[in-house]
Amino acid sequence: MKKRIVGLLLALNMVCLAGCTAANSGGQGSLAQGESTQQAALEASADSSANASDSSAAASTQPANNTSIYEKEWYKEAIKSGLLSTGTNGRLENFVNKLRNGEKVTIAMIGGSITEGGGVKDTTKSYCDQFITMLGEQYPDAEIEYVNAGVGGTPSALGIMRYDKDVTSLCSETPDLVVVEFAVNDYEEPTEGRAYESLVRQILEQDDETAVMLMFAVFKSKWNLEDLYIPVGNLYGLPMVSVKDGTAAAFESGDLSDSLYFSDEYHPTALGHKIMADTMMNLINEIDSKIKTKTATDKIAPVPETYYYSPDFLNMKLVTSKDSNGAKVSTGSFTLTDTEVHQSVRSDEVTFPDNWSRDVSGNEPFVLEANCKNILLDYKAANNSEYGEAEVYVDGELMLTIDANRADGWNNNNVEIVFDESKVSSHKLEIKMAEGSEDKKFTILAIAYSDEEMNLAQDRSAKAAASELAGTTMLDVYKDSFKLGVALPNNVFNSMTDFDTTVKDNFNSITCENEMKPESLLDKEASASGLPDSYYEPAVHFDNCQPSINYCEENGIQMRLHTLVWHNQTPRWFFTEDYTDDGDLVDRETMLKRMESYIKSVLTYFDKEHPGLIYAVDVVNEAFDVGDGDENGIRQKNNLWYEVVGPDYYVRAFEYANKYASDEMTLFYNDYSCMWKGDLILENLSEVKEKGWIDGIGMQSHLSTSDDIDKFLETAKSFLDAGYEVQGTELDIGVKSSTNAEYQKQADLYKAYFEGMLELKNQGYNVTSITVWGIDDAHTWRSGEDPLLFDKDLKKKDAYYAIIEDYES
Repeated sequence: MKKRIVGLLLALNMVCLAGCTAANSGGQGSLAQGESTQQAALEASADSSANASDSSAAASTQPANNTSIYEKEWYKEAIKSGLLSTGTNGRLENFVNKLRNGEKVTIAMIGGSITEGGGVKDTTKSYCDQFITMLGEQYPDAEIEYVNAGVGGTPSALGIMRYDKDVTSLCSETPDLVVVEFAVNDYEEPTEGRAYESLVRQILEQDDETAVMLMFAVFKSKWNLEDLYIPVGNLYGLPMVSVKDGTAAAFESGDLSDSLYFSDEYHPTALGHKIMADTMMNLINEIDSKIKTKTATDKIAPVPETYYYSPDFLNMKLVTSKDSNGAKVSTGSFTLTDTEVHQSVRSDEVTFPDNWSRDVSGNEPFVLEANCKNILLDYKAANNSEYGEAEVYVDGELMLTIDANRADGWNNNNVEIVFDESKVSSHKLEIKMAEGSEDKKFTILAIAYSDEEMNLAQDRSAKAAASELAGTTMLDVYKDSFKLGVALPNNVFNSMTDFDTTVKDNFNSITCENEMKPESLLDKEASASGLPDSYYEPAVHFDNCQPSINYCEENGIQMRLHTLVWHNQTPRWFFTEDYTDDGDLVDRETMLKRMESYIKSVLTYFDKEHPGLIYAVDVVNEAFDVGDGDENGIRQKNNLWYEVVGPDYYVRAFEYANKYASDEMTLFYNDYSCMWKGDLILENLSEVKEKGWIDGIGMQSHLSTSDDIDKFLETAKSFLDAGYEVQGTELDIGVKSSTNAEYQKQADLYKAYFEGMLELKNQGYNVTSITVWGIDDAHTWRSGEDPLLFDKDLKKKDAYYAIIEDYES
């Protein structure tokens, strides 16, 4: 019914327009009926209301024969629902108190084109200007200074670069309130939330009273990045409003239409801007009400010592052609100034007038030298064939190649991360034209770098403590789903008092890192001295793995046996006539007998001496590889098993293991890079599977932050669909650098790995174990990559909290 109670002005205009159209086209035109007529009338009401001078959330403007759109229940509900949080840090309360007391306040708005005023011809109709007008009317005694730092088409990475230039330097005093609006501008933003958090934190740290309000705008597709940025707001106790959330119900019901709210795919109409402003005023009114009822906080909370994404771009130093800001700059052939760059819709000023544009008559590189930990580069995207590709080097290494002639360019700013580290050191940046672009233009709009190292803790641990997850362990989360394993070397068992609690709290399976591999179990001296009786029956011993066996049995922890048959860490003497390193190799039949004897000795030892201890056995390890394999992909290079026994060596290994394994032992094939050779593995294991000699596939998981977890999980599903049990083995995820961004990626990948395997388990698939390849970053074969869940001091890392943080749900 609400659609029907609207003014008819625009509808009548449409009738007239339709009649004219029909007359001009021989009577073929007609007026759209029903819903479209009602919508047109609603647009008429909105257009009249949005352009009225009234500035309150419940305006009294009323077009002829119509109730104001602002008085409608859906509108009021949209404004109310747009309030996500009034904040907890006390800063907005301080700001409102200043307004109530008639003091001077300084307000800055920083964001993209919506903040700049995109979508309305008159920028005084922008949400920023409407909000300022509303404040002035509600608090007439207050003196309000206002700075608009909106720049169209720019992300928060550019926001942090230009904050001091466009906000701090233009305000007569430190702002009392800064509204941050980048939630629709940060699609594919290169810092993945870090610049946004850096901007927020920088504002808060510059003055202990400055309030920050997060405004989450929305695109016509009903998309924004508020889910990415709400956690930042929560961590810093910020007030937050969202027109995406606020208008959702109205869009769903049809009370609000796209044509009413949006002027194009991205920008609001005057009414859309009005809704944004009213949503912000609703927040102010909520705070004002708390102050009146004496329920508002009167203390300003300190900036937290933790972070969410990582504020790696705090206090960046902006370098322009007029200010090198501590850097040493040699412009080379970049000696011109480009005037055809992005201009503000509010003035004729360009965003970065002091830029460097290349003089095509020369080809000398632009060089910048500075002590820094990261560099952001802002260049002009031109969509013009006169512009070409530039190569960007740091310390002589090519970091990226940038094509300034972009199909989506409109002389706008475009920001790239040139390099990104955690430690400050001396670096040299060079920019020169790529081969084939020697006669092309390229404009460097600005460069920014950070020379401050951080001493802050990541937030996942803080969130864990806040949600009572600090005492939650991996076993608490996953023990009912699958076994959780860890690979440990003897030097850990020999100092187990340091690791005992961590192991028992988090793992119920242990794999010896090396002590159950052939070179550790085979006894060379006893084999040689036992000849000729030992010719077909090589001696084995279990001295090396005894510490692990003792610990596991004492604590009720089961073990994975890794590994029986492998081309690596299997000594050559095992394959020779006299058990010497340089002896002649035996024939196939002899080696098969030795293989069977060896497998029998190992499996029967554990079955008789330690029954129930071994639950899974890696019978064969890494037997398939296209690059090092034969025509069937069976590993041939540097593989004595292949050389002496032949390509069926792995089949025979499973035959013997199946013959001697106890019922409690499941038999596995284990391999690396399964996501890239899954079909090869399935094809070559088909004979073993048909004979019933194999139970599962162990998927080694030596990953890095650039790996595709979805591809890994797709391969796991293909193994499961083929009827195999799957275990994630040898899991570690290395970082490429010791940056907070890399550790964040590491945490995200660990989380995706565990969640993906759990999802497969919950779908009924036979996922039975995940084994992490090492206890901490001090005990890993991937030195310098920090690939594990605990750091070198055995403290839980972000990655650890990532895999348990959704425990409550």
